[in-house]
Amino acid sequence: MTDNQQIARIAKKLPLAKAKDKKREVFGAESHKYKIKNPLLSQQVEAFEQQYQLTLPDGYKAMITTLGNEGKSYPNYEIDKSFAGPNYGIFPLTRNNDVLVNDPQHYLSQPCTLTSMLNSQQDEISDELWDAKIDQLPEEDDAYEQAINELYAGILPIGSLGCAGIVGLILNGAHKGKVIYVNLDLYKPIFTHKYFLDWYECWLDEIIQDDKFLAKLLLELTSNEEAQILNALQSVAKFKKIKDTDALTTALIPLIHYNSHNNHKNADISKHALYLLTEHNYKKAKPFLLQMINSHDDAQALIACQSIHWYVKKPKRRQEWVAPLMARLTNTQSEKLLDFIFYILTNTKADISCLLHKLVNHENKNFRSTAYYNIGLLKDNSSFDGVLKNALQTEDKEVAINVLQSIGKLNNPSYIPYYKDILKRIPNDTYIVANVMNLLEELGIQSFDDEIQELLKNYFDSIKNDDECELYNIIIDFSRIPLPKLLEYATTHQDKNVSKQAKDALKQIKKYQK
Repeated sequence: MTDNQQIARIAKKLPLAKAKDKKREVFGAESHKYKIKNPLLSQQVEAFEQQYQLTLPDGYKAMITTLGNEGKSYPNYEIDKSFAGPNYGIFPLTRNNDVLVNDPQHYLSQPCTLTSMLNSQQDEISDELWDAKIDQLPEEDDAYEQAINELYAGILPIGSLGCAGIVGLILNGAHKGKVIYVNLDLYKPIFTHKYFLDWYECWLDEIIQDDKFLAKLLLELTSNEEAQILNALQSVAKFKKIKDTDALTTALIPLIHYNSHNNHKNADISKHALYLLTEHNYKKAKPFLLQMINSHDDAQALIACQSIHWYVKKPKRRQEWVAPLMARLTNTQSEKLLDFIFYILTNTKADISCLLHKLVNHENKNFRSTAYYNIGLLKDNSSFDGVLKNALQTEDKEVAINVLQSIGKLNNPSYIPYYKDILKRIPNDTYIVANVMNLLEELGIQSFDDEIQELLKNYFDSIKNDDECELYNIIIDFSRIPLPKLLEYATTHQDKNVSKQAKDALKQIKKYQK
């Protein structure tokens, strides 16, 4: 099939995608609105190629000279005039060439560094290699800038993923014409392993979601190419509804065992296959989920719990997991697994009080912190009154913040001595002070006795003068509660803006009292 034939097919699919997405719910559609216009003349493209001493990939070149090079994206320094396409659309050819490198005139034509870092077995850059590369970046501004230019050489920016994410087009080497996702915050790049027109048409097919495209994806799931399987899994995941779940199940089950075979090394394949099976055929997924949860492998149990948390929505089905998950909680060292188990359990009618009583004594402080956080989610946490008071006297700052946030309805005057104790034990900490003040405010103005106000004055004195935001926030707190004694003290602050804010707040309080 020629590029022109593929573009003719794309031209027919664009209005179908627009019609399917009438409410513009697809990411970025509200920006580009499926508009594409003003194709470039071949002479204009040739002039660009001569200016930058490069040859653009054929498929991309055919698109911008046949269908269009501009759209109707809302004004933005990056995406303005981007035409219909994945994410926020496709940049016009002559815009944003310097997003990745500050000297595109030189670096666009240079060999692509990122493709030279590819792992030959998995067609991706290993985490170790990427981390080492980033760690080696020089600190001096000029040297750092040059290193970044060299890192992203040979890549034409063609779109925005939002935030620091950029869509790039590889301009040379064996991967010329393929799309890559890079990140200006230096996260590891993602290779789509798709040529531009295939990548673009796949985006349209994912929106249209017809049976023909699904059949094609199911066939790709039987491929020997890991990149192709992953791409197919990601495309299937975008389907809102799948009628032929039997065919999907048949394709997915072998992939769940994918990582267990010696000739396959990509654990992401089995993980995403399980996600899809859980979403579309829970009964078939259930034995796999149970086996993984009961295993001694925390990584496998985490995948199972993520599948349940994200894709098992019916209360009766979630209830089925209470017993195995409560048992698994006592046999894990993974903080992330602990979090996901609690995500599931707190959405059931399970009584987890006994588990929480055990976990608040766990040797791992992050486990204790998670336990205190979940105590705060209980409808009735009265049995933890003594536990929380003890924790306020013993836990460090990070855990103590969760303890303070867990008190909730237990808050009463008997806690005031413990609030004073923690303000003394962990003095002048913004988060501790903020949480204690909120709890005291609930108890009323009388809870701010002279001792508390003296501790708050010490905190006010500890705030550095250049931290204007924190100084301003504490003045707001003093006036909201209100605490005239502390505001009076704040009027003497050496920063004129701070003292003025305190005086103004004090005037408002006195005016209100009159």
